[in-house]
Amino acid sequence: MSTKCKLFSLFFGIFFITESVWAAKELPNKFFLQYQLHQAGLNAGKIIIIFSQKQNQYYLKTSISTEGILKLFGDKEIKSDGIIKSKGLVPNNFEAQNLRNPKKNILVAFDRQNKKIIINYKNNLSEKKYTIEPIDLACLLLQFNFEKNKERYDFNVVTGKKIKEFEYKKLKNEIIRIGSKSFAVEAYEGNIVNKKNSTHFIWLSKSLYRIPIKIRIRTKLGFLIDVVLVKTSLSLKH
Repeated sequence: MSTKCKLFSLFFGIFFITESVWAAKELPNKFFLQYQLHQAGLNAGKIIIIFSQKQNQYYLKTSISTEGILKLFGDKEIKSDGIIKSKGLVPNNFEAQNLRNPKKNILVAFDRQNKKIIINYKNNLSEKKYTIEPIDLACLLLQFNFEKNKERYDFNVVTGKKIKEFEYKKLKNEIIRIGSKSFAVEAYEGNIVNKKNSTHFIWLSKSLYRIPIKIRIRTKLGFLIDVVLVKTSLSLKH
């Protein structure tokens, strides 16, 4: 995986399982999540996620703005649209935009009838077949809202030009503090199968909505990044 995709892959490969069998609450028609990025205690940027749905159609946009040392990664946007089913978000289209170098933008269309994805990169089309139906990197953020309670999860994820397998293993329940607030969370360890140095950790809310409260990743350059929730329109219990 290239450096430019690293932050996406480690951020969005997340979510958690509560004690209930199904999601505690259906996702609202509109909501946003805002995260602050920290590196060695310094501001390193922010992530804003905007979700909307209407008549079982969804649209998801994630913007990553970088500061300090993360300027090496540049600013990005990823978008996903598709339909909502009982099993989760089912993408029709996925787009990864490189705001610094638009020539590196990637467009992916899902052809589920023929079990393949169609990739447009630098105006060149390519195809990849699959056997297990994938989701995309943006959808992975919300997928645990649709999952049964398990100790381990495996997802096939379209990250751009490739389909990768993400796995998550539960570590423990705990309470963490973000600023002046305390949150009941479940900690998970995540990895990308057959990808070295892809280990990351997430702390996922046990509130009505299953969203990540904190994420810790190690970049390809070796430094740690903490991704911390600072604002949301969702109602969280803590």
